[in-house]
Amino acid sequence: MAEVLTPEQIAMMAGDMTPKFLATRSAEGRPNVVPILSIQAADPRTVIFGEFLMWKTHDNLEADPRVAGLVITQDLRFFSFQARVREFVKTGPHFDQVSSSPLFRYNPYTGVRGVWVADLVEAEPVGRLSPLAVAAGFIGNRLGGPRVADEAGAGPGAASTGAQRRVMPAPVLEKVNRMQALKVVATRGHDFPAVFPDLSIQAIDPTSLRGGAGAFGRHYGESAVGRDTELAVAVLTADPVAYQIKGVVAATAGSKVAIRVTEAFTATPPVPGRRVDSGAAAIS
Repeated sequence: MAEVLTPEQIAMMAGDMTPKFLATRSAEGRPNVVPILSIQAADPRTVIFGEFLMWKTHDNLEADPRVAGLVITQDLRFFSFQARVREFVKTGPHFDQVSSSPLFRYNPYTGVRGVWVADLVEAEPVGRLSPLAVAAGFIGNRLGGPRVADEAGAGPGAASTGAQRRVMPAPVLEKVNRMQALKVVATRGHDFPAVFPDLSIQAIDPTSLRGGAGAFGRHYGESAVGRDTELAVAVLTADPVAYQIKGVVAATAGSKVAIRVTEAFTATPPVPGRRVDSGAAAIS
């Protein structure tokens, strides 16, 4: 069987604290993306990751075994992959490999419940983002672009009035508006979910985001993102709190997109999946 991962990609996955993200889909096809630092290569054709406080991801994996992952290193090298989950194990070499890693061996909350094993289908070549490209994209979105209309919703989950719309509270706004924050976008995709980095994303206001500026715009075109596309955005910083923001594309201008926010969640312990927007508390 042909190898999927290169030695460079396997090495990039090996870091316990290297940011790694997993995109899944619900039974209805809604995208979900969260940081899962335990993702690692068992061999060039297999990825494994631990089950740890990932309720929505667990449900999605049972509904649809097709996943997409993104690995991005401190020096801004990145690649994405597609895989199909084969099994969930609680014993054996894959379980031992994950549970013996420092991420779980010294975890203050609990050990790994089990390990998901997935067969790789494809991995994109390694790319690299330059600090200049990151800054240019961030500033490009700050200077202007499409906006979500104030009066009417567009697409799934949109509300008819501003008062009814979900909002991002101050801690979420602060994280998403950091230029140094890692921001990763997932869409439903086609055969598999699609996942890509967009460090240009920032909040226009507490109800909407803008993304797709500069070098990051090509990813939206490659993933066929347009008006009414549902998106999930993972936001990760050096702080021990991460968030997931869900929304729908309400407007486009060139490669840039305006995203109407529908939900916001925590994505880290002790309560990952807790709603932090103005909606009722839920796990997602």
